[in-house]
Amino acid sequence: PSSCVALLDHVGVTVPEAAQRAWLRRMYAMRALRSNKGGEALALLTEALQEASSLKGRAAHLLTLLLEQRADVHEMLRDAPSARDDRERAARLRAMPAPVA
Repeated sequence: PSSCVALLDHVGVTVPEAAQRAWLRRMYAMRALRSNKGGEALALLTEALQEASSLKGRAAHLLTLLLEQRADVHEMLRDAPSARDDRERAARLRAMPAPVA
């Protein structure tokens, strides 16, 4: 992520540190999934969501992506109610109006 952040910074796009940390946890969660460690992936995605939530409305898209991914992990772990809850939360975020700059 640091090389990606450096590239974005080079072109004038600033990424908040909380978003960087959340995305890094998401990347670790993906690695855990590839190692068939669903519980670890779920914990990492939950940490990523907590980190990104500190950005509030500025991270709505990131939060939506993380919620959808965590819902996928819940489904993989056969936890349909939790998957449904995360998908509903993601849908509510998508329905929110974009903040005006």
